[in-house]
Amino acid sequence: MEQIETSETFFTNDPIDLTSLPQAEALVFEPLEKKFIRVMYAQCLVAWMSLIGIGWAGFAIADFLGWWIWALALTALFFICMSFNLTVMRRAYRFRGYAMREEDISYRRGIFFTKIHTIPYNRVQQVRIAQDIFDRIAGLYSITVHTAAQTGEGVSIYGLQKETAEQIKAYVLAKIDHP
Repeated sequence: MEQIETSETFFTNDPIDLTSLPQAEALVFEPLEKKFIRVMYAQCLVAWMSLIGIGWAGFAIADFLGWWIWALALTALFFICMSFNLTVMRRAYRFRGYAMREEDISYRRGIFFTKIHTIPYNRVQQVRIAQDIFDRIAGLYSITVHTAAQTGEGVSIYGLQKETAEQIKAYVLAKIDHP
């Protein structure tokens, strides 16, 4: 045991047994609403169709001989990439989830590069519920839990029913007011 004596107090900094730490994998993550996969698909399709439209417009404006062959080739490439993107998206959706414990909230995402973001309630500064246009059409909401960190760190959980988002917000705010 290492002790440092100062004029007023003793400071200790003992090593801890790493096997006694809680395991993040032991968290039970709640899945997102099933309708959220449709929101993800819609956002993906709008993005890819916009790229295809921009590509076609660019080739048409360039107006060089045989532009339509290049435009068709680009469109075929985009459709192949979009198909891959949609396939991966289904797997990514199944992996997303959130977990709430007594002292923190966690959100998991990513199939190639997994990220579990955990925020202790005592670091929370703001909780916000929002909807984008796709969420509104599907009747879903997102909740964002902000901290005071300069990096803008926070947890955003998408694809929630309104009641679930409001319950999470109320719980987090209660934990902030009464730790």
